[in-house]
Amino acid sequence: MPGEIVNKGYVVELEGPMARVRTVRSEACAMCAAKGLCHPFGQKTTELLAKNTIGARPGQEVQLVMRPSSLLTASFLLYLVPLGFVIGSAVGGHFLAEATGWFSPEIGLLLCVALGLCASFFTVRFFARRLESSKRFEVRMVRLDAACGPDAACHHR
Repeated sequence: MPGEIVNKGYVVELEGPMARVRTVRSEACAMCAAKGLCHPFGQKTTELLAKNTIGARPGQEVQLVMRPSSLLTASFLLYLVPLGFVIGSAVGGHFLAEATGWFSPEIGLLLCVALGLCASFFTVRFFARRLESSKRFEVRMVRLDAACGPDAACHHR
């Protein structure tokens, strides 16, 4: 499918029907607009779970495919939702403390930010679980590397 993000990785371990795959940032990543999303903070490798539909085994190199919109939605959920909760709760806590006079605005801000972070954690977790079951957010294994066939000893072990 055009516009999909394609990356190579190697299977680290199997977890039931899923495979933990480690991807390494390649030279092609430097030209990609989503490079900061796949490998945040300049990481060289990232691990993810993918449905093992091709029968890959640990050490085998595989090709992974995912939709760019999935990556952007996940990034939004992980970064912007908590940020929104923190900013909203900070402003709300400051005004609540001033309006009620129960405590200083700074204490109100800190208390509400802590509550906002907790609320954002549960909100992100709730939506992540709902999105986990969606096929739109599935990382697909599409093929094994020819050099690392089912009986080959791969160099990643």
